[in-house]
Amino acid sequence: MNVHQHFHSVVTSVDHGRRKPSPCIFQRALAAAGGRPHEAIYVGDSYAADYQGALAAGLQPLLIDPEHRHPIPAAHRIANIVETLARLERGIA
Repeated sequence: MNVHQHFHSVVTSVDHGRRKPSPCIFQRALAAAGGRPHEAIYVGDSYAADYQGALAAGLQPLLIDPEHRHPIPAAHRIANIVETLARLERGIA
């Protein structure tokens, strides 16, 4: 996607050696960003890998789930990635 210049660090499962939903990949990303789980949100589109993995690692997940296919709280569901900014601005994420 050629967006690396917009990010301080990028953690991929290939480089890390473990795939989501393993909590250690989320912990590595937090360490790279200098963050703590309770201060972080994670946005993804996979219920098992992204949503459940982020929850297990102590992050607040937002799941891109416009069709309401997964049993998650409404506050954790977004229709698309663009909604993330609005959630942050409202302090809901």
